[in-house]
Amino acid sequence: MKILLFTVLLLNLYIQHAHSQTWYFLRYWTPSDAVQFTSFSGTMVVPSLPTAGTYYLWPGLQDIGTTGVFQSVLDGRSGTWWIGDGWCCSNPSLSWGSGFNAYQGDVVQFTYSRDAADGNWDTTLTLNGDASSRVTGAFPLAYKSFDQVLFAIELYGVTWDFGPLVFENVSVSTNSSNTSWCTSAPENYNSATNYTLEGVAATVDAAAGTMTCEIAKLHLFTPTLDCHPFRKQTSVSRLTTTRFPVPSRAILPQNQYKMPLPTKSPSPPPSAPVALTPGPRATAFNNLYAQTLKHTLKAVSLENFASCFPTIARNAPDQLRMMHRGMVERLEQFAKEEFDDILRDRRVVEGLNSLEDLVADARRRKSRAVDGEGMGVGEVVPPHLLPASAIAKAHLAPHYASQQSQLNARLQTTQSQNATLALQIKEQRREIESLVEGIERAFRDLVGANELLGKESEGLAREAMAAEVEMGGV
Repeated sequence: MKILLFTVLLLNLYIQHAHSQTWYFLRYWTPSDAVQFTSFSGTMVVPSLPTAGTYYLWPGLQDIGTTGVFQSVLDGRSGTWWIGDGWCCSNPSLSWGSGFNAYQGDVVQFTYSRDAADGNWDTTLTLNGDASSRVTGAFPLAYKSFDQVLFAIELYGVTWDFGPLVFENVSVSTNSSNTSWCTSAPENYNSATNYTLEGVAATVDAAAGTMTCEIAKLHLFTPTLDCHPFRKQTSVSRLTTTRFPVPSRAILPQNQYKMPLPTKSPSPPPSAPVALTPGPRATAFNNLYAQTLKHTLKAVSLENFASCFPTIARNAPDQLRMMHRGMVERLEQFAKEEFDDILRDRRVVEGLNSLEDLVADARRRKSRAVDGEGMGVGEVVPPHLLPASAIAKAHLAPHYASQQSQLNARLQTTQSQNATLALQIKEQRREIESLVEGIERAFRDLVGANELLGKESEGLAREAMAAEVEMGGV
């Protein structure tokens, strides 16, 4: 019975590989949650489609809570490319937008824009610049705050065999003047993609407190040389358990550790490197897995295996022994490869080494009895002995810091708007003064004309009376 269970397990693992999912994508992050993307546009050159398969090629936006993806998906399942806009995949559940077929060499223009009136998002897709082929969409996503821009290749059971994927004339706007995310390199997921960027430029509107990042060309060439299917593929079951189940499309996978957010400097210094050599915790974790695997495989003993195949055990014991050894070795190799893939994809060694550094730093701080600023604070008080007010402040500090950053961003926006209004008011005052001066000049001219007319009217009256007298005498 145990042998049957292991056989089913082995088959299940092979099936998972057969239906594996592969990701290649570049991602830009905003520098903080207070900074949000407000518009996104560009063009995508349609590549070849070798055969019908689950190819999903798309640009898109992902929100702060990673609850879904707002995307324009080039879909190759029917054997002919089809592209449409939509929100994937729940929270909320929305109908997919309209779309059209596209063929190799076609240029599809896409736009995403937040409506200033109600905050919802509008989309358009245009084929080869022809307005008659344009389709539009409206999505009630006003409550979503998007902090990620993505250029993605999502494959199910197929490989990157369609050639390069090219995006051109990309334009992305934010509600902040911070340019660091634009001038920094994008996140290259798992370093899996060979790509180039051309013509990157950031334009700041100081009056409006906004910034637009423009990319002339983004070229995704090929997978990297060290990216082969078994090393870079992630099983669908493993992916969806870390996020939430979806009907037919998967949300973009998150790295376990978010990429370091860019600082205010256009060229931020690189973060301190994390050693890839396993530290004490990582080594203990690897040893624990190796011992557990060893004890598990011991349960698949030759005696138990032979009890499931008594006829073969009696007539061909050597062949049965070889089959048992081969199966156990293959199970062990496969389990180790899967474990190594998980360690690499989830950056477990880096995380555990970072934890080592964090614990060591905490111990140093405790031994010196200093706080985060390096100022002496005397005797260290255990957390459970701290007063309630100190614990409450420690829990609320991150929330207050986040709120303060958002308020600061709003304050900067309001100040820039006030500065613009002040300039407009000054211009209007100058215009009013100019109009008043013109009216005063016209009034003075009118008064002078009246005075002149008064003088002339007396002479005209005398002449008229004289003329009337003469006419009466005649």
